[in-house]
Amino acid sequence: MPVTPNTLIHKGDILFKIDATTYQAEVNLQRAALAEAKQNVLGLEASFKAAQATTAKAIAERDRTYEQFKRYEKGFKRGAFTAAEVDNRRQFFLSAEATLDAARAEERRAKLAYESEIMGENTSIAKVRAQLIQAEFNLAETVVRAPTDGYVTQVALRPGMMAVPLPLRPVMTFIHKEDQYFVGAFRQNSLMRLRPGFKADFIFRALPGQTFQGEVVEVLPAIGESQIQASGVLYGSDRLLNQGRPLVKLIITDDISSYHLPQGANVEIAVYSDSFEHVSIMRKVLIRMKSWQNYLFLDH
Repeated sequence: MPVTPNTLIHKGDILFKIDATTYQAEVNLQRAALAEAKQNVLGLEASFKAAQATTAKAIAERDRTYEQFKRYEKGFKRGAFTAAEVDNRRQFFLSAEATLDAARAEERRAKLAYESEIMGENTSIAKVRAQLIQAEFNLAETVVRAPTDGYVTQVALRPGMMAVPLPLRPVMTFIHKEDQYFVGAFRQNSLMRLRPGFKADFIFRALPGQTFQGEVVEVLPAIGESQIQASGVLYGSDRLLNQGRPLVKLIITDDISSYHLPQGANVEIAVYSDSFEHVSIMRKVLIRMKSWQNYLFLDH
């Protein structure tokens, strides 16, 4: 587990590795099976050509016995051969014809086996190749890499622990390095006065006495009270009594990089709409006064 917690890492850096013994063995097994399948296809080609040769030989034998049967039949009419001899040649001809039918059937079987293809490749090879691709993917997944630039924090994973797909429990918390936004939960009464581009003031409990400027980026189109999940349970009217707050996405336009605030820090936000702009000065004064109140710790 080469990753260092709380340190910036880049996309593709290794986070941790899973014991790859069984996965490597499966890859080796499928590679051997692929080589065997390719050899088998060569064998199918040889069998098809052999079946073609057998069919050609059976045709020649059928034609030869037919000519003999016809010659004996003509000779019988002139008294040169007996009826038993003619019947014997006729049986030879019928036997040769049956042998030809069997040879043609075997040739068709060999042809189907040899020419069975999907996407231009023999089906047996394609099947093993797909299994090899799956095995190689599983092997590659034993090395877990950072999906983007970011860092991991609160790393509790240690060598020897089991990483399993079920139960669905991640082994690390990865935090992406990306543009940071703030989300404020406002009363529904304020929805008409929340629009992208409106200016806003931010105060942090962690930074008493300071106010930062920003603006609204987006009003999220749905809140939790709007969702419903299919189940075998009837929903009661109590769900209709919940009045959730709409979430608003904002950014701070001032530079706050020197404060090193953790993600998820508490912030209070005042948004200034284009309605009653002349009274917004009162709100600005109040939020600055509240920022100074953050010097007081009222925790019990």
